[in-house]
Amino acid sequence: MAYARDSFKAGDMAELLATDKRRLSPLIKGMIGKALINIAPDSKDVRATMISVTSKGHILRERILREVSRRSGEYKTIAWA
Repeated sequence: MAYARDSFKAGDMAELLATDKRRLSPLIKGMIGKALINIAPDSKDVRATMISVTSKGHILRERILREVSRRSGEYKTIAWA
C-alpha cells in the first residue's frame, strides 16, 4: 500500500483515497506548500509523478496516528461502559 512506503506514485495515492488524480491535484499542491511532501518525475515512467513524504510529513503522520489511537481507546471505553 502507498502509505507504507516513503515514496509512491500520485496514481497510487489517488487509488488509496478512492479519488482520481484530477481531484487529488489541489490536495497535493497544498501538501507541497506545507512542506509535507515533495514531488519528482518517476525515473521509470515519464507519465508518472512520484510523491515522497518529508520529515515534516512523517512527524505529522505520527501525531495523527497517536491521536487516532488515543481516541480509539476513548471510544472503546465509552462503548463498554
